[in-house]
Amino acid sequence: MAIYNLAPSFKGSSACVGSSQENITALYEFQTDSSGILVGSSASAALAIGDKIRVAFLNEGFEATDAVALVSTAAGQAATANIGFEYVDGVDDSSYPQSATAFFSALALNSAARTPTTSTKKIKPLPKPAYLTVTIAAAALSSALVTQIALNGVQRS
Repeated sequence: MAIYNLAPSFKGSSACVGSSQENITALYEFQTDSSGILVGSSASAALAIGDKIRVAFLNEGFEATDAVALVSTAAGQAATANIGFEYVDGVDDSSYPQSATAFFSALALNSAARTPTTSTKKIKPLPKPAYLTVTIAAAALSSALVTQIALNGVQRS
């Protein structure tokens, strides 16, 4: 399992900028080239099952109220992805446990589609900074893929 940090969205831009109680909509994208290698990263091999992409940095206090995934260029194989969050310090918080599937579980990457989240995870503000993560599941990638994730939420200070 490899972990990849995307630039410029890795700690470069945040889904949660602005003042307290500000509504936020942020759009993040990840893509692979025709060989399944993550564009904009240091990756030299195609994304494999279990590989994790840290797509964005989410500020403490961000409360995600909705998520939509748009696969505009579908992978040529039956790959899926889990989309969630993990805390920057790597330590779970019992008041709001990190979750690799907070937004999507087994999102199909092999068909172009716009998919709203069906997550029933309770909506709460993040108690500390976190990464928006995508974890490859079901099949390794060996073709081009373009996926966007739109997060809607509120920055609670």
